[in-house]
Amino acid sequence: MATATKNVDIYLNALDRTIQYKGVQKQITDSYWESDISPLLYPLWDSAKDKLEMFVYRLDDTFLVQRNKYKKNFKTNTNTWVAYEFDPTGIAEYDVTDLRDKLKEKFVEFREVEEDTYEKAVQTEYARTNSLTWDKVKVVRRFLLQDSDYTQMTDSPCSDADKLLWKKYRQYIRDLPTLQAAASPFDVVLPITPDEYNERKSLAVDQIVVDKIGLQGTDKDYLDSSYHFWKMTTSTLNSFAQRMVLYIAARTSVIAPISGIETQRVMVSPFHKSFNNPNNPEATDEIVNEINANNAKVNRDFIEDLLDKIENGEL
Repeated sequence: MATATKNVDIYLNALDRTIQYKGVQKQITDSYWESDISPLLYPLWDSAKDKLEMFVYRLDDTFLVQRNKYKKNFKTNTNTWVAYEFDPTGIAEYDVTDLRDKLKEKFVEFREVEEDTYEKAVQTEYARTNSLTWDKVKVVRRFLLQDSDYTQMTDSPCSDADKLLWKKYRQYIRDLPTLQAAASPFDVVLPITPDEYNERKSLAVDQIVVDKIGLQGTDKDYLDSSYHFWKMTTSTLNSFAQRMVLYIAARTSVIAPISGIETQRVMVSPFHKSFNNPNNPEATDEIVNEINANNAKVNRDFIEDLLDKIENGEL
């Protein structure tokens, strides 16, 4: 049995125990059907000898009720099931809108219970395997693109110049598979946002920091410095964990970009505004030496290094 679901408000198929509401169809579990749906139908709409097959309530307030009645053929002395369209109009005990409203309520309740149960199961799995995997990298990559979709809209608050930077940001994220051949998920690097890039240009950086380690990419074009990139950690995953759960259950809505850079990311070249003790030259030199040592592997421009590797056939 099939029916068109266009312009349908709610559609119940009692044969396969499915309900569709607002374009979302769910297979109702046997336990929930027996405990919550069946009491709405039995014995008025559905009984042992007059079974409900389908209930459709449309957006224009018209409806369709299809039932299957157990009838005896006295000529052949046999019993058969006969499908027919039932019209409850004018029969006082049949309240079509009441059934519609109660089915909606039960559907929403079922969906919330189902998704909550699923969410907990996925959260448990993420807690059990709290490590960075390629699949999780793909999900984070998709989130970063989703979070920046608004920058390319016609009504975006971004200036034309910033739109170009965001376009470069999004293109880099899309091109990650071809730009990088990371040995592990932890080796994948992602770009800082244009907002962070612009903010750094306005920061009051101590002159001693500038003198000792330079302008830290603020004098470079966007994504033309190793200071413009960061690596994921398990802490990054924690910041995305809830979104991963919701994304798996259903597509997520856009939320604010992540914050707390230092706790959620490992910068390829960490950005410094000040030193702990700028008045102690020896301590400052030790800090600078440590910074330079940590940055030794990226002391060449990151993008140029990538291009060199591509040209040399290493990537």
